[in-house]
Amino acid sequence: MTPDPGWPPTDFERLRPALEGCAEGSLPANVALLRLAMEAAAPEEVERALMGARSGASADRAARLGEALAMWRANPQAFGYVKAVIGGVEHSGAADEPGQGVASWAQAFDRLAQVSPEGGVALYALGNPDLLRAATLEVVERMRGWGLLGPQARVVEVGCGIGRFVEVLAREVAHVTGLDVSEGMIARARERCAGVP
Repeated sequence: MTPDPGWPPTDFERLRPALEGCAEGSLPANVALLRLAMEAAAPEEVERALMGARSGASADRAARLGEALAMWRANPQAFGYVKAVIGGVEHSGAADEPGQGVASWAQAFDRLAQVSPEGGVALYALGNPDLLRAATLEVVERMRGWGLLGPQARVVEVGCGIGRFVEVLAREVAHVTGLDVSEGMIARARERCAGVP
């Protein structure tokens, strides 16, 4: 994988891991796009990287990159959404005590619950509710396939966020409990799950 002419090599190298992961199939398109958006300076840089990586690639690699490019174009909100969520969370520093770290993350997720609850729990959905729902249903289907669900099952989800799994699982198990460090996320989960049996 080589950059197109005129692309500064350092810019391309920043994006190479996500492009390679997408091309080889080890990263789903939406996760590759998330990583590209996190590293890129502008949305046009993501598109240019995907288009450049496709040129000269084998058919299967080009197809996977093409899928990512189509998803990128179908989600014009993705770049701004990713940057806004990432920009709203402090990622550096360390807490002096474990309790301080927990409190710091609780505050961060409380802020995200106000600004972007879905992005706070599943940024790989790129701000697209359909992608979020599909990812949720994929995990639930996997749990079903493993025989973890059923009318006798009881589930505890630690880190339930906005309750997207609690909402779906409530219809498939005897009881589901969602726990989260963020009161804001718990409030969103209660809203989401109100009226769910």
